[in-house]
Amino acid sequence: MIVVSILRWLIGRISFAVEGRFPERFINLCAKNGINLWGLRGEGERITGCARLTDLRRLEDAAKKNGHRLVIEKKSGLPVMLKKHRTRCGLLAGLIISLGLWFYASGFIWNITLRLPDTINEYEMRATLREYGLYEGAWAKSINVDSITDSLCAGDKRISWMTINISGTDAEVNISPNLSYGTKKREGIILSNMVSAADGTVTRVNVYNGTAEVRAGDGIRRGQLLVSGVMEYTNGTSVLANSRACVYAKTVRSVKIELPKTVYEYEPDREAEKKDVSLFGLCLPAAARQALYGERTVDTDRRQLSLLGHGLPLYFTCEKHRSYIKKPVELKLPQAEELLKGKLALYELFMLSQTNKGRVLNKRITVKEKPDGFVLEALYELEEDVCVNTVIRLDDRKEQEAPAR
Repeated sequence: MIVVSILRWLIGRISFAVEGRFPERFINLCAKNGINLWGLRGEGERITGCARLTDLRRLEDAAKKNGHRLVIEKKSGLPVMLKKHRTRCGLLAGLIISLGLWFYASGFIWNITLRLPDTINEYEMRATLREYGLYEGAWAKSINVDSITDSLCAGDKRISWMTINISGTDAEVNISPNLSYGTKKREGIILSNMVSAADGTVTRVNVYNGTAEVRAGDGIRRGQLLVSGVMEYTNGTSVLANSRACVYAKTVRSVKIELPKTVYEYEPDREAEKKDVSLFGLCLPAAARQALYGERTVDTDRRQLSLLGHGLPLYFTCEKHRSYIKKPVELKLPQAEELLKGKLALYELFMLSQTNKGRVLNKRITVKEKPDGFVLEALYELEEDVCVNTVIRLDDRKEQEAPAR
């Protein structure tokens, strides 16, 4: 589509409007006479569209023959510009040079689009493709697609297959993951037991696979066997199993959080912008840079220049740097208590997310002031799943390889 737009601009185009009754007759007459029209839009007894500049006389004859009124809204393109600036020879020379540079630059790769699985990092893959000659600014005809795909598929076990499609100045890389990568072959028989992760008193026992060794009301210690992977049947046979269970128990946890009396706040100080222009990977500063020191944050805005819907290898990067001043603040007991309770809320969030369906039965919080700071102590009574799976792998290959007597 970009080639068609360039050709129409080189030939010259006009934007027109036809007014009168039954303007469709004008369109039919143009089609019969071989006049190329595009961008047609109907508005009642008015039709707008575009045509080549060389067909202007034929359009006027067609409108006159059907009794319509032809209105030329705009003329554009290379012939119109040359006629307007026919006394400026340097403009024509610059235009010819620009077109030559445009067609020469169209032989390079401007954009590389990667479609990757989650197991492959984009920056790592871009660096690998650069080693094989595929990068922004590479000459398109020098890229050996078959060699790159064969080398990467053979050298990277994470890749099942990949394709590289080069269309004009754009390159698209599609990679399918190797689903068998990272999986290990299962060997032998798996026996797993469930042991306790904390001290407490059992409240509920839900066994899905295995044999329970405790029941509700029993006291348990850390590391004690709760569910065994050996399942015994009434006929006297035993089977090794991968045990699965949930054993809920009342447990006690304590946490201690300290906070110094002097904390630091950050106040905004200065702002500075860093602007760069990147062309084919070459980065050039576009504005003077102001150095900022101390604590600061950076916000980056990167935009790509496009022409007629196609991305160009030209990027504009603007970094906004903000520096901050570190200011000490002396805390009082109410302020310290509020900060400590905020930290305790985060601890509770992570603590309960790590326990399986855990809930807080009771808690006691105390905040004390010391000479060098503040301390918060919290005591929790929880009901949580204390089961931890321990796997014991039994290799049965020795029995299979033993010689028969």
